[in-house]
Amino acid sequence: MPEVTHKTDLLVIGGGPGGYAAAFRAADLSVPVTLVEADDRLGGTCLLRGCIPSKALRGLDALCKRRRVTRIRGRAAFEASSRVRVSGNDDVSHIDFVHAVVATGSRPAAPPVFAIDSPKILDSNGALELENVPDRLLAVGGGIIGLELSTVYAQLGSRVTLVEITGGLLPGVDRDLVKPLQKRL
Repeated sequence: MPEVTHKTDLLVIGGGPGGYAAAFRAADLSVPVTLVEADDRLGGTCLLRGCIPSKALRGLDALCKRRRVTRIRGRAAFEASSRVRVSGNDDVSHIDFVHAVVATGSRPAAPPVFAIDSPKILDSNGALELENVPDRLLAVGGGIIGLELSTVYAQLGSRVTLVEITGGLLPGVDRDLVKPLQKRL
């Protein structure tokens, strides 16, 4: 493959909620933007595999085109402070940029005490892949993902127990906002 370099003012690596939001906002401000995402679809894990799957109907690729965001499928790896190599793409091998946003998402994390080889202990990805709704579910962690999955499984019929090690749900969120939610749950 011949070396093909694409140039842009703003490079956004990652097409999840952080990445596409940054790309769209910059494009709305007339900044030339290039978005690199390895997945065929934009949206990231939250949008495509969990959280609220109906959000996937937003048509992110159409929004990219409408906002003139250049969308490149592939994986970006930094080679220099203003250059990345793109793998997994037959058309572009490098991107030179002025500024970059790295929004590559996250991975489920669990305390070492839960590092037990058991099909009954799942991270958030595993919880999204269950074939059947469990009768009972213990969710460890009252953050956004824990609450989201607990709420979904409760509505599907599971009896859910949610535990949080800190003083309340959604650590880091204003307590006055959390109190009504906690009462409702």
